[in-house]
Amino acid sequence: MHHFRLSALFFILVLFGASLTLAYQNHPEMGEFLLAQVGSVGINVGVVPNPYNTLAEQLAAKEQALNAKEAALNGGSLTLQFLRNEGDLKMFDYTAWGGATLFFLVLLNFYLDYRARKNVNAPVEHV
Repeated sequence: MHHFRLSALFFILVLFGASLTLAYQNHPEMGEFLLAQVGSVGINVGVVPNPYNTLAEQLAAKEQALNAKEAALNGGSLTLQFLRNEGDLKMFDYTAWGGATLFFLVLLNFYLDYRARKNVNAPVEHV
């Protein structure tokens, strides 16, 4: 019985080899396809993506984004990021002038208070 199994296996291998030879001689692309199919024994294993097994990709993406921001800050012009259009420039001008005016009025108030106290503390002459 054992000899029969070995003979059958050998016969199958011979027939398979002969069919590959004939297929390759008559249709080379078919022979290449069959040889590729015979040689493509493998296994395909995958894991469903989740937040834990994609962490390295997330970190790489974040690092690229930070590098891009750093390059944008280091290179080119030193323009302020919030001054994007003409309306923002006008608003910045109005705010700067308003702040300067308030600062001047506070200084003027201190000066006038100083002068008023100086006049109050001065001796009064009676006529």
